[in-house]
Amino acid sequence: MLSVVSNEPSRTGVCVIRITAQGRRTFITLRENADVERIPADRTYKTSDVNAAVQAVREFLTSFIAASPAD
Repeated sequence: MLSVVSNEPSRTGVCVIRITAQGRRTFITLRENADVERIPADRTYKTSDVNAAVQAVREFLTSFIAASPAD
């Protein structure tokens, strides 16, 4: 893995996935924050659908990359 230090401004985003199993049911909670320097800036999604959770993570990553400064 190549590590490069830049003088350009940067952002740090976080997406936390919490999964709770209760019997045969699964509860998924996503907490997304596209910039940890901004408080509060997080969004929370709750679902029991794995595909919806994966799609929400995909959308978070896509929007984070789109909002990042171009190299």
